[in-house]
Formats: sequence, structure tokens, C-alpha cells
Amino acid sequence: MARKKKASSTKEFTLPSGSIVKLKKISPWLLERASKIDQMPEKPTYEVTTGLGTTEIHEHDENTLETDEEKAIWDEYLNEKKRLQAERSERIADAIFYYAVVVTDRELYEGEWREDQEFFGFEIPEDKRDLKVHYVKTTLVQSVEDVTELIAFTMEMAGIQGEVLQEARDSFQRAVDKVS
Repeated sequence: MARKKKASSTKEFTLPSGSIVKLKKISPWLLERASKIDQMPEKPTYEVTTGLGTTEIHEHDENTLETDEEKAIWDEYLNEKKRLQAERSERIADAIFYYAVVVTDRELYEGEWREDQEFFGFEIPEDKRDLKVHYVKTTLVQSVEDVTELIAFTMEMAGIQGEVLQEARDSFQRAVDKVS
């Protein structure tokens, strides 16, 4: 009985900016763990007294805010939610940069990029994981579109498709838009 040839676990991918990166397949579990937010902030609530005299608690939304205090608490809630979503997007990108992007030791430890980084006063990380992520961020990816497409392609390689993939793209784009 003949064995089936195993599909390659690495692929070359051309980023929108024209850079070509070699990517290896990573576990969807790893991406799931990187995207986990331990605890989102709870929506602010308000109390309503019913005609029977009982008190009901309801979650606020942008249409239920009446006082300046409620508006301030709502703004704090939204800001914390945005901050956590931005952290998640960065964690996903960093995990992909570290685990999926293939970079040789020669690329990391030799070459002009290190000299250029030092010349412009950029700190070069000592830790090899931080160094690889720094290299990818400062050398390989050139735009938000590069990062978005790199993340999407890596997720597709991991077997993530459909709504989950689109949500990841949208989430990353929202996080970038909020930082810009």
C-alpha cells in the first residue's frame, strides 16, 4: 500500500508590500490560546424600580446613559474593552510572528538590519523570542495590510476559515484603527 505524500507544512507568501516570507503551519490551538482574553470588563448597569416596587438591574448601552457619571463610566468601560482587544490583537500577531514566520539565525544575528537598528537607536532585544518578533515587525512587515494578510494566511494554513477568520481580520483592523 502506497503512502500518501504529506503536504508541505511551509509555504511562501507574498505580502501586499512585496516582501516574501516563508511561513510554517501552526496549531489552531495556539492561535486560540493567544486570542484568549481572561476577563472582559463587565458592562455598566443601572437599576430600575418597577411599578410593583421591585428593583431590576439592566446593562447599559449607548442609548441608556443619562447622567454625566453614567457616561464617564461607559467611556471607561469602552476604553478598557478596546485596550484588551488591542492587547489580544498584538498577542496574536506576536505569536504568528514567532511561531509561523520562518527566520534563520543568520538573518537574526548577522546582516545590516542590526547595524541599522543600532544606528537609529533602536534597542535590540537579547531574548531570542523577542528578537525574532522584533525582526519580523521592523524588517519583514511594512504595513498594516501586511500584518492583516499575514495573520489571515497563517490562520487559513491552520485550518481556520469562514466567520472566525473574518472576525480575526476585522478585530485586528479595529485594534490598529484605535491605536492610530
